[in-house]
Amino acid sequence: MEKIKTTQTLSLTPILKEALETSNRSYSTLSEIQKNEKIHQHNERWKTIKNEHDAFILEFTDNSAARFLQEQQHMIEGEYGEIFLTNTYGALVASTAKLTTGGTKGSGTMRHRQILPRLLSEKAGQILHSPRPVEGARDD
Repeated sequence: MEKIKTTQTLSLTPILKEALETSNRSYSTLSEIQKNEKIHQHNERWKTIKNEHDAFILEFTDNSAARFLQEQQHMIEGEYGEIFLTNTYGALVASTAKLTTGGTKGSGTMRHRQILPRLLSEKAGQILHSPRPVEGARDD
């Protein structure tokens, strides 16, 4: 219950709301096919890049929303393995680290991650987290 309350509080912060609004606006002008293709392309690119300092990866792990989530993660150290933010369409907006996959929409590699319920409105997006890594757990 405490994690849900923490996530609800995070969802109200202006920095995350602004990042979501910007991301949602950029996707809102695309057709459904274009949205899905963009998410798929980003996801495939994300999975093939191994260097967490690559410019593409840093777009999501070194933006103002990602830095805010990283600060929160450090403040409640040990509670979360990863924290990430997706927009309404399932596209990654910000992440505390390079995840296995860049988006959540239709992604089989996310199936082993614990996902919190949608706490932001459908128009906003969602904050997700995965638990601390479990020894022997796999993402495939």
